[in-house]
Amino acid sequence: MTSVTVNVTDRKGALNEILKVYHENELNLTHISSKPLKFVSGSARKYLFEIHTDTGWDDVRVQNVYGKLKKNGHGVDINMTP
Repeated sequence: MTSVTVNVTDRKGALNEILKVYHENELNLTHISSKPLKFVSGSARKYLFEIHTDTGWDDVRVQNVYGKLKKNGHGVDINMTP
């Protein structure tokens, strides 16, 4: 299983943009959660999405998702669970 955390600015369609990348790579999501990040006055609100898939990092599709999300300017971290 691979867990990806994505840091995004709060705006319409932000989650949809992320999920579209998973859909394009035909990955099955097993879990998704969100939480707001600490708000700093004068800056845009941000959220952290945690998304789990049923495949590992060795699957090229997971690597494609990671690369595409990074390219789109999202803060992205990968965590693998055996």
